[in-house]
Amino acid sequence: EGRGGASLLRDQAQCPFRAFALHRLRAEEFPEVEIGLSAQDRGVILHAAIRFCWDVLKDLATLRAAETGRLTLIIRTAVKRALTECGGESKELFDARVREVEQQRLERLLQLWLDVEKEREANFTVTGSERTVNVELGGLKLKTQYDRRDELDDGRLVLIDYKSNAPSPSAWDGERPDEPQVPLYAVAAKRPVAALAFAQLKRAEPRFKGVAEQAGILPKIKAGEATMAERVEDWARVLEKLAVEHKGGWAAVAPKSAQSCANCHLPALCRVEEAPPRTEDDDAGS
Repeated sequence: EGRGGASLLRDQAQCPFRAFALHRLRAEEFPEVEIGLSAQDRGVILHAAIRFCWDVLKDLATLRAAETGRLTLIIRTAVKRALTECGGESKELFDARVREVEQQRLERLLQLWLDVEKEREANFTVTGSERTVNVELGGLKLKTQYDRRDELDDGRLVLIDYKSNAPSPSAWDGERPDEPQVPLYAVAAKRPVAALAFAQLKRAEPRFKGVAEQAGILPKIKAGEATMAERVEDWARVLEKLAVEHKGGWAAVAPKSAQSCANCHLPALCRVEEAPPRTEDDDAGS
């Protein structure tokens, strides 16, 4: 069984040694101590607030039909519940003023985000949030947790990953993808997929970033050149290759780029500066 799910595949793509060190040796970085709400806490609370909203709304038709006052109440109640239930260890540190400011911030953000959701043309029902899915690739058993799964009226799926600052969907592409989590959702779904997207939850620019089978499924996302079935098939090939590499013990110090090392805490362990240069023959044989 692969410890780490999509993060294992991402680390294998960035540098095989990083995947080996983190997921087999468990050479984890010491967490930074933060006062008040950590970035992780904020993400958990925000995700929960959106989930609680959709627990009530269920689908696009209900969202559009909701009167302003009712929608405001749904959002306010969802945020209050998320702050109460999902603040982690930090929730005990909330004073009344901090809680009030965070409540107002999240209410404004969710209102902006639901306005984006209203722009969707194809009706959908939210059929899953924060659910764990098991998938086997190359003999490696992985677990991934998708942020949200929508089902269109024709049965196809729209798979969504929440981000505060979403990268380009090009991060899903190539033999060593930077962000393999959403492609892993699609591979694990075993159902026809109509679209995949990052939901950028950012007050300055809330929007979807992704790929779709055809225009109109998600706001401002055009149809790609390849069909979604072709994309999913290619992602399955790439992700299985990464899984086979890790399972087979390939742990070379071979960072994808200089940026891979810039975002890594393992240079003292891997001694990347002493590693022999990677050649085209190495890439061809991997």
